Amino acid sequence: NAVAPIVHKGIPAYADSVRDSKVIGTPAHTEFWEDELYKIINGVQIGSVFVPGRFYYYLNYKHMQTINGVITPDMVDLHLELCYYYEHCKKEGKNLLSAKGRRKGISEAAHTMIVDYGARFGYAYKAGVAAGNKTYVEDFLSKWRFADSRLPPELSAKKLVDNDDEIIFGYQQKNSHGNYEEQGTFNTIYARTMHNNPNMFKGLYLNDIVSEEIGEHENWIEFFGASKDCLRSGNKQVGVLTGFGTGGNVNKGSKDFKKVWADYEIYNFVRFMIPAQRFYYYGGATEVNRRLPNNSELLKHYKPYELIGCEDPMLAEKDILKNREKLLRQGNLKEYNEDLQNNPLNETEIFRKTVVNNFNINKLNEQDVAIQALTHPRWTKYKLEWDKD
Repeated sequence: NAVAPIVHKGIPAYADSVRDSKVIGTPAHTEFWEDELYKIINGVQIGSVFVPGRFYYYLNYKHMQTINGVITPDMVDLHLELCYYYEHCKKEGKNLLSAKGRRKGISEAAHTMIVDYGARFGYAYKAGVAAGNKTYVEDFLSKWRFADSRLPPELSAKKLVDNDDEIIFGYQQKNSHGNYEEQGTFNTIYARTMHNNPNMFKGLYLNDIVSEEIGEHENWIEFFGASKDCLRSGNKQVGVLTGFGTGGNVNKGSKDFKKVWADYEIYNFVRFMIPAQRFYYYGGATEVNRRLPNNSELLKHYKPYELIGCEDPMLAEKDILKNREKLLRQGNLKEYNEDLQNNPLNETEIFRKTVVNNFNINKLNEQDVAIQALTHPRWTKYKLEWDKD
């Protein structure tokens, strides 16, 4: 309740201006929202756990459309850990690179805790959202607009511009001469598809760049090279590029993803591996949240309130391996390899080939992993030609 009081208790009547506009300006209304803003900016300490302000904002005020209706985020260790990683990179002048399984909620969490948070509560803030596929940029804009529409008036902000390319926070106000002037923070979110032109952020100053689904961004290293100076002030990096994605097809965008993942220090990244075991089974705070299965060993050692947000990766791995065995028995190697790629238990499973041909794709993948694991890899590239005589 202390971490997500708005979710559990709602906005109290004396501070809820949607229910009753007369509360606006009252001491109780002012005190409540000043306290909320303090938590959003400075974070809260809950026992031995520090909850950063951006995570507090995400938990309490983010709304998402799902198959089960409109929900707020679950309190889960993975997304708090993502927040810690980002805060560390911001402090140390690093970029954040995440290789992950699918459906881990990272896109929703990152856009809210990084982009929306900075644009709404920062000053002179500019962020860029980029992808090689237009669908991901459109998906971001759609989700952002929905979440923005569900915010209470005290946290909402007017926009001077709100289109498919950029969102600028501000408003127009009539001056003493009767003319309208633009006012506000002018904080800006740029949304760009970089498939044909990786230089679309070049020349901008950006506090943050969030790069969607690197594995499907074919010229990603070129995009990175063109964008990294946007995050710098002189010779110092002050902004953060946060990139995440699944492996995709290693013949396309994942080539760049794989290279940067291997040489992360050269590109100034901190790596955050999110395998399929994460965000799979975890303790929920309410009955509608996903619960830990009854056979979880954690239930034997901890009380229910201690397991809120706590994950059981060991039980998740057992379930994932069981599903893989089923696919192998069915003889569907393509689906089996796609499952390994979409739900990787380790980083070697992300960058797997899934193309089915006359060769045993599993043996090829296993040999590729073995070669890459060598301390001093030694191999020679040959071009095979058919003997046609």
